[in-house]
Amino acid sequence: MVSMELVPYGMNPNFDIVPRLKFCTVNQFSKRFNASHTSQLKFNIYSKQLNQKNKVQPGGYHRPPLCLQEFIYYHTNDATLMKLKLILDKYLLINDSQKIELVAEMSKFAYKIIKEQFLDKSGKKIISKFIHSKEKDLTVVVIPYLNRKQNLLDLLVNLHPFLQRQYLHYSILVIEQSNLFDNFNKGRLYNTAFEHLAQAYPPKDAKLNKLNVRCLIFQDVDLIPESDFNIYGCGDEKMPRHLSLSIRKSISDHKPKDNYTQNLYELLVGGVLSITPNVYSKINGFSNEFWNWGGEDDDFAIRMLVNDVCVTRPKAEHALYKMSYHKPSKRNPSRKSLLLSSARRLKNDGLTNFDRLSIKISEEIKHHIFTSLLVNVGRILDHDSKSIFLSTVENK
Repeated sequence: MVSMELVPYGMNPNFDIVPRLKFCTVNQFSKRFNASHTSQLKFNIYSKQLNQKNKVQPGGYHRPPLCLQEFIYYHTNDATLMKLKLILDKYLLINDSQKIELVAEMSKFAYKIIKEQFLDKSGKKIISKFIHSKEKDLTVVVIPYLNRKQNLLDLLVNLHPFLQRQYLHYSILVIEQSNLFDNFNKGRLYNTAFEHLAQAYPPKDAKLNKLNVRCLIFQDVDLIPESDFNIYGCGDEKMPRHLSLSIRKSISDHKPKDNYTQNLYELLVGGVLSITPNVYSKINGFSNEFWNWGGEDDDFAIRMLVNDVCVTRPKAEHALYKMSYHKPSKRNPSRKSLLLSSARRLKNDGLTNFDRLSIKISEEIKHHIFTSLLVNVGRILDHDSKSIFLSTVENK
């Protein structure tokens, strides 16, 4: 992503908010693309390059530029948007030598719109609110993890450019289960992430915080997005959005299938889901009782239904993902019986009983392009809490 400073043609020099907006250009934005596969060496090089170019800060944090055309897109009329589209379409067709002229044209047009529509008192408030929201509201991508190193490398290499093409203010948090030889518990990892973020960015002290976690993206490690039209955000404050509808599976590391398949049913919320912290708290988070694979996402959907929380979905042709290759997960033999008791358990099983469980964060590490929390999820006492993954994923 490239951002360019604009000269505010004919602007009031005392209005110092507008010059902070930039005209942002994107080299690639595709309705459908193929996710790439990477190696450990390529991952290490890529991670350090992102840091050196200031595209990602250590820990996987990225603050986007304040994009002028994004502001116009959300705050003006259809006629203006059509004129903006014609200019951007022209930009896509020209060569590099003409781009400077086009940026100047875009600058003139965009600031003309702001001068005409947003320089009164109410307009200035709209611009200030947009800037404040972009700088303070944070989207956190949460990835539960256990012994899926190659899947994680592939996801991270593809995820950062995908998120940056959407101008997102984001960070990436990998929640790794440290008791490696015990059963996997995704629900406890998600609840741990939520509690950790609530302590790092207390909602009650939002005015004092530099950042405010506005949106959570729950992201399975084996699913890689393959459409820029699938927006990673919480546009609706009250309705979670299920993002992973169309999936093409891989039969090996280098052989993904060409066709996407859907397994849509009413309770489908697993894979990738965007949700606000308020809604997550309202439904009492995930159940803590689902071990291994199966049932925890359906239980989460039941919690939504009981609490009158509806889920939305993007168009199937936009909700595209590649499922990275991995060995089949161990199934949860108790999933059916647990689902039968979901409604009865939901008030006392989740965030409400989290503090009474033997769950412990043993370490937090800021890697080049993500933050990792090492978590003992309880049930069986941790052996050593030494992470095989954390010691090998990056060469520091």
